[in-house]
Amino acid sequence: QASAHEVTAVIPHLAWARQDRKTQSREPITTKIVARMLESSKIARALLMDVHNLAAEQNAFDIPIDNLEGKKLFAEWCVERLDPESPIVVLTPDAGGLSRADRFRVTLMKLLKIKHQKSINVGIAVYDKLRRPTGELSGGNIVGDVKDAQTILLDDMISTAGTATQAGLKVKDFGGKLFAICATHGLFVGKANSKIAQLDCPIVVADTVDAFRLTEENKKKLHIVDTTKITADAIHRIHTGTGSISELLS
Repeated sequence: QASAHEVTAVIPHLAWARQDRKTQSREPITTKIVARMLESSKIARALLMDVHNLAAEQNAFDIPIDNLEGKKLFAEWCVERLDPESPIVVLTPDAGGLSRADRFRVTLMKLLKIKHQKSINVGIAVYDKLRRPTGELSGGNIVGDVKDAQTILLDDMISTAGTATQAGLKVKDFGGKLFAICATHGLFVGKANSKIAQLDCPIVVADTVDAFRLTEENKKKLHIVDTTKITADAIHRIHTGTGSISELLS
């Protein structure tokens, strides 16, 4: 209404993104509802950051969307602290995050090679988790070898921290060391504080959501990576029509 030529909605954290399908009778597919609400305001494009399920968002929106990733920011943080002489494994908390974990692993290996001038292999593992329709988590095995490895747990978000805590504690049971938990969106809702108190590793999140719910004690474990530059670069490329978003993420 202010005579803008085009409006792009920049949404660092897209709320309700996990409700992207029906898991029980009469559930709404809220992802589609949110997409329709945004489109009704006549936006031409949406710029998102590490959405929960990119395929679901691409199907929900009828306008172009771009999804930025925090993988390089987290990889840069890890590279400065990892011991190149010890095994390194990326752990995804469920099979659905395997593709995200693999892209992060590739980026991590590239940066490790640049820093240490040699190829360093990074393994991958999956936490065997099943979320029931009631929200209850079950499972308990790790598919892959984390024994004696610096294990990086990677996810798109930490909500109640139930999965992160279960998977993190299980790494120790399988003989590994939980190096860090990296998740783009730190929501820390529900009983997250009591669960995070059980962990003794860094919690690395992006600045997409303010971590105001954490206690002062848990904030001592928190490390925040800055998404300003990658977001600004994406906005510039979209606005000027120069450069590629895919190139930005490579």
